[in-house]
Amino acid sequence: MESPGIRAMGQNLESHMVSVLLPVFDPDPRQLRQAIDSILLQTFGELELLILDDGSRVPIHLPSSSRIRYQRLPRKGLAATLNAGIQLAKYPWIARQDADDWSHPRRLERQLGFLWRHPDTAILGTGAMLHQRDGKSLWEAPMPRRVTRIANSSPFFHGSVVFRRQAALAVAGYCEQMGAGQDREFFSRLLQFGMGRNLHDALYHYRFQPQSITATQRPDMIRADHALLAGDARVARREYWRSIRSNPLQPVAWGKLGRAALFGMTQ
Repeated sequence: MESPGIRAMGQNLESHMVSVLLPVFDPDPRQLRQAIDSILLQTFGELELLILDDGSRVPIHLPSSSRIRYQRLPRKGLAATLNAGIQLAKYPWIARQDADDWSHPRRLERQLGFLWRHPDTAILGTGAMLHQRDGKSLWEAPMPRRVTRIANSSPFFHGSVVFRRQAALAVAGYCEQMGAGQDREFFSRLLQFGMGRNLHDALYHYRFQPQSITATQRPDMIRADHALLAGDARVARREYWRSIRSNPLQPVAWGKLGRAALFGMTQ
């Protein structure tokens, strides 16, 4: 059944078709299937799902679907793999999806509808629900609604974003020479084409993995970081204090508490 959000696009639907880039390297089969199903079951159906295999050493088993395109690539890392996907994409909009996360069924409908109504938006992400590796829910992580510049912390969940393919090509894609932070640096260049925004609702499900830097951090510090990004200084101060009380010898927490206090004074 066609949703009201899709009907509202009317004759503009063709210009809002989306290519979803899903890079994989030796993925967990169950997590990958959940990620794929979450895209194929989107209420917005005008999409292709590009599975970009970055030289996996194990076989990749995919469901049968005319909307899936599988591309085997030499092992070059995430940035090069995503750049290959941007080149291969057929449609004007690029969406991201990570192989160990999954999306709410209405994620793309909500995002493409918003982009149709706000053509000045260059990057659109969403809030997220955070999960343990086994899928157990932790908490919601809202992100800032408006992004005009990008500093030390990315204001987007990388797997949740949608951006214009032509803009990505114009800025030459992701920097393949960088180690960490390729997404943040890429997004900062995309902002020359318009605003960065996030939908408030948790339309993306982010799973912590053992190799993730944030997976080793204290939960209260993670909650505080997300609250500060989302502009909620009160929650950020509360969570930083909680972390400090448990271990006062944390210069990082003290510094972030100071930032949260200053932010609260300027609200």
